Amino acid sequence: MIRVLKSQPPPQWLQLHGPAGRAVLEAAYDADTTLCQHAGTPALKPLRRIFAHTTVKTQLRADQHRKCAYCETKFSHSSPGDVEHYRPKAGYQQDQNGPVLGPGYYWLGYDWSNLLFACEQCNRVCKRNQFPLRQPAARVRNHHQTLQHEAPLLLNPATGPDPETQLTFNFETAVGLSDEGETTWRVCGLNRPDLLEARRDYLEMVQDQIFLATILAANPPVMDLQVLVALYGSLEKLSEKISAAQLNYAKLAKANAPFAGMVRANFPHLPRI
Repeated sequence: MIRVLKSQPPPQWLQLHGPAGRAVLEAAYDADTTLCQHAGTPALKPLRRIFAHTTVKTQLRADQHRKCAYCETKFSHSSPGDVEHYRPKAGYQQDQNGPVLGPGYYWLGYDWSNLLFACEQCNRVCKRNQFPLRQPAARVRNHHQTLQHEAPLLLNPATGPDPETQLTFNFETAVGLSDEGETTWRVCGLNRPDLLEARRDYLEMVQDQIFLATILAANPPVMDLQVLVALYGSLEKLSEKISAAQLNYAKLAKANAPFAGMVRANFPHLPRI
């Protein structure tokens, strides 16, 4: 996970329809506060046609380089992905084994700072309604209260501390550097088996690219030139591979690369800009 730099101002669609939509939800809560204490109360359900409008989703995807905010997988070639609410809109769980309680953070349903682009695995299967706090008693329960005293244990890559100071990687495995980092990889399933396998394969590719990009610059050389030519079939093919690797070398740790957090943690010498 790395920092997400979101566009400002928010998409025009949210600016046009978000405030009125929020007012409707807040009025519904005030009209029957007792009924609205339940998770999933229909009257407090934000409208998907507002928060997940095409323009909103497109901007989130662009800001996040088509990557999931949590696992950094580029998945949109096979799945449309979700407009995810960092603070859950319908209800919340302090932990995955606890009940889903209400109300959720309904008043943030159209809030640009609360929206992220996420893969279905991170959002629907792993995170779901989980939103653990350091002090559960400080949880905000309605729009009349302020969020300033909440201390979330789940990292928001667009706000708060830099995720790379809270969560790192030991090869392909996510490792927490703080309570927030530890909670985030657990809640979002960042060490699920299929994701570990994908990161492991990508890490091997990165290692190969770095090896090729720097192979002739080493002193003494890592391998004899004749051995390399024999390995790749011809000097021309070797030169093509090295040239391509040298181009890739400068891109591997940039924000738009898959699994940039993992790559940066394992290869801190790679350029980030």
